[in-house]
Amino acid sequence: MNTCSPCSSLSTFALFLFVGMVVASCSPAQKNLSPDFGASVNQALMAQTLNPVAPENRSHVEALPGDLSNQIYQKRYIKMLTEDKEEKESGSDQLKGLQ
Repeated sequence: MNTCSPCSSLSTFALFLFVGMVVASCSPAQKNLSPDFGASVNQALMAQTLNPVAPENRSHVEALPGDLSNQIYQKRYIKMLTEDKEEKESGSDQLKGLQ
């Protein structure tokens, strides 16, 4: 008759897993890495950058006129925060009536 419960076998497994992780973390680092190790990650990050010189560009941002952006803010965001909506409107329905 086997009296081993699932809980004790799980704790035994966890103990072996922990001991294995401790032993593996004490192993020395790999010393034969190439000089450009990790370059592919840096290349992938640079490829995702749309404009790498953007922080140096001090020109003004192209934006909406102030009165139009204020109307959009009042109509879309303030209305959403202050009223309970019965049905969800699409974005184009919310912008109707703007000049």
